Amino acid sequence: MATNQQLLSESRALVNQIINEHNTDRYLELIEAFIEKYEIWPSLIEVITSLAPTRISDKKNLFILEQKALKEIQSAYCQLIKKSKTKKINIPQSITGAYEQKTLSSAGYTTNRFNAVRDLLLFLQDQGQTPLVKKYAIISPTGSIYECTFSPSYIKWYQEKEATKKSAWYSFDQIIFLKNNTSNLLFIEDYPLGADDHYMVTQKLHALMLSSDPRETMSQYNSCVKILHDYTKSILLGREKKPDSYDKKTGILIRNGEEIKFKPAQLRGKVLALLHPRGKQRTTVAHFDEIYYKAIRSEADALWDNLDNATREKIKKQIFEAYEGINERVSKKTNKPYLSAEDLTLHFV
Repeated sequence: MATNQQLLSESRALVNQIINEHNTDRYLELIEAFIEKYEIWPSLIEVITSLAPTRISDKKNLFILEQKALKEIQSAYCQLIKKSKTKKINIPQSITGAYEQKTLSSAGYTTNRFNAVRDLLLFLQDQGQTPLVKKYAIISPTGSIYECTFSPSYIKWYQEKEATKKSAWYSFDQIIFLKNNTSNLLFIEDYPLGADDHYMVTQKLHALMLSSDPRETMSQYNSCVKILHDYTKSILLGREKKPDSYDKKTGILIRNGEEIKFKPAQLRGKVLALLHPRGKQRTTVAHFDEIYYKAIRSEADALWDNLDNATREKIKKQIFEAYEGINERVSKKTNKPYLSAEDLTLHFV
């Protein structure tokens, strides 16, 4: 019987082979060999069994949030359509058609509907309906829409859905999907598939496979393999990781069990404090003006709306550099960036 350390060594070797393999057929063989260990070794079977409670809890929570989001989106859409008819505004078919469009997954359906309402608000804004739009979105001083408020549940659902993609249970399920569909090198981010006609689903999947870039698909599975291996390692070695957090007094950021020290009084430390209210990472995006007020501005400095464009651009560059500096420091310790692309996509106001 192999020891846990031997299993981890074999697993690590397979992970390295998978990551460095570019031949599709050989790649699929390595994936099968990797996941087979989780199906035959008792200690690894226990690791997979331990994923069940979190999987059930996460899916239940996502389902509840998604249903709330759909109701909020439907309510906003119906109200806007009704008010548009009253004002004799003709809504483009491209917007109404997008709202009713069917997708492979329920998640895609929900996102399509949210985006359709957002596009409807943009259209109404162009039609001079700013007072109406303000009831469903926040408008910047320049007159553009930079945050939709008609479905708070959607924002939370989307953020938590994206967070599950970094979980071990999601990674395991994706690898199993590939193992059971080895004729199709395809990565489906959102599931279950929301369609009744099995034949139609199969045809759509096949079409997706043909248009999919194998290198991108393998890159996505590589991430899943690494996440599952790291989770397995933490379980088998019995290492209790400290939860991700940031202490604004000491400047210590804990990420993936590693401690990274920042200077609390400097901009990076202040940004981390802003992103970690009560020590835990927030789930809402940060805005340039918010960071300016809470991490940069002194009492003598002008308000954000009164700054000239050159000063604003200088501050934005300063904030981006702080974000990049945080990522660089964390990556050196954990081999993973701390802030995702979504976190770095700050809203311009």
